[in-house]
Amino acid sequence: MPKTSSKKVELTSWEGVNAALLRIKQLEANVASLQGSLDGGIAELQQRYSPQIEPFEQEIEGLSAALGDFVFAHRKELSQDGHRRSRVLKGGRVGLAFSPPRLATLSRVTWKKVLDTAEALPARLRAMVIRTKPEINKNALRTAIEDGTIDEEQRQILGVAVVRDESAYYELT
Repeated sequence: MPKTSSKKVELTSWEGVNAALLRIKQLEANVASLQGSLDGGIAELQQRYSPQIEPFEQEIEGLSAALGDFVFAHRKELSQDGHRRSRVLKGGRVGLAFSPPRLATLSRVTWKKVLDTAEALPARLRAMVIRTKPEINKNALRTAIEDGTIDEEQRQILGVAVVRDESAYYELT
């Protein structure tokens, strides 16, 4: 079914606004009813076809695990291809792919211990490996402006203002 574009509606009176609210309420009820039917139909189809699909998924899972075990056991028979080792067969390609490099702690070492140790590094290295990004606490700054802790002159110097955005809304009753 082709998608239809919504018509531009122009409201010119409060009666028109009220009529629009009532129409939205009716349309949302229609959508909810159809969505319920759709969800029920999908659930019924899933229930009907699930017993047929499940054996295929289980077999795929078993074969995938067996492929992984075999590839790891025969890793020396794979040829190097960039960031992976693989072997091309008639049915496809199997292999081992390297994950992107990541940092891991050694056994019995926590990240807290790494941080504590890194804090003892020379200043140049410490600055390189420990993040210390200054950042504005916007909530505290807004509160300080609102309660007068930061006066108008200081607010102007900082170059900020407390603002509120206004947006239209509707509630259906």
